[in-house]
Amino acid sequence: MLFKTAEFFCILFFPAVCFSQFIISGEVVDSLSKEKIAFATIGLIAQQAGTNSNDIGLFTLKSNSNTDTLIITHVGYHPLKIALNDIKSKSKFYLNRKQVLLNDIIVKKYIHNIEANAFKHCSNNYYTSSGHYTQIAQLYNSPTENCMLAGVKICKEPNQSIFRLRIYNIDSVNGKPGEDLCDSVIEIKSHKKNVFIKLEKYKILIPNKEFFIAIEWIYIPFNENTEKKSHSLYQRYNPAISYIEGSTSVAGKISIWHMQYGGNWVYFDKLLHDSRLLISAVIKY
Repeated sequence: MLFKTAEFFCILFFPAVCFSQFIISGEVVDSLSKEKIAFATIGLIAQQAGTNSNDIGLFTLKSNSNTDTLIITHVGYHPLKIALNDIKSKSKFYLNRKQVLLNDIIVKKYIHNIEANAFKHCSNNYYTSSGHYTQIAQLYNSPTENCMLAGVKICKEPNQSIFRLRIYNIDSVNGKPGEDLCDSVIEIKSHKKNVFIKLEKYKILIPNKEFFIAIEWIYIPFNENTEKKSHSLYQRYNPAISYIEGSTSVAGKISIWHMQYGGNWVYFDKLLHDSRLLISAVIKY
């Protein structure tokens, strides 16, 4: 439902007295199986604000306008966009699965492996999200084409967190993250500082030498972390990813991007020049 409770009835009819705030709530559902979709990303494109559905597909999101566009995304599904004005009493939002094209699989024996963006120690510098972006992605280079991504190592703040890993091809036109290289959900729940994710079972092939590894935040209460800064409360979400400054010795260019709620990637320039996220990739070739 778009509006509910007497408070929001007041909002509609007495905007000079009440705050112009709208509530969108509902559940995200698979259009074929009718199963509820956990941790789907729900955003408002113009306001660049959003949330995630919970583990049973339910969500609630506040909006300062009823003229924005709601977008719902999830790995393996087509994005759903709907104008807030078109949401009446509808409470279920159906996502359509992407059609997976099964091309001929070339069985290859990999005899070498390399760790791209390798690191020995974690840094005390951390980058996290306050909820304005959905993902952060970093560029990697593989030795040859058609390599396999065997694993990913992440250094993060040692707090309990649930997050997802996304792997993207590079967009050859603009250098941004491109299409998904894995349509499966890769979800991690860990309180550890160093996390290693085994990926061989997903058979993630890297067609070109350049690709992106992304962290997808899940904005649910479990991941909330409130800090007090300058007499005010600052809310952020785990995981907080470690980064190192001035890493000029790393081979290859450093390129980090953020995903907005509308699905657009924007170049990330908040870290110092030549800083890199402490996320390494084990590549077989």
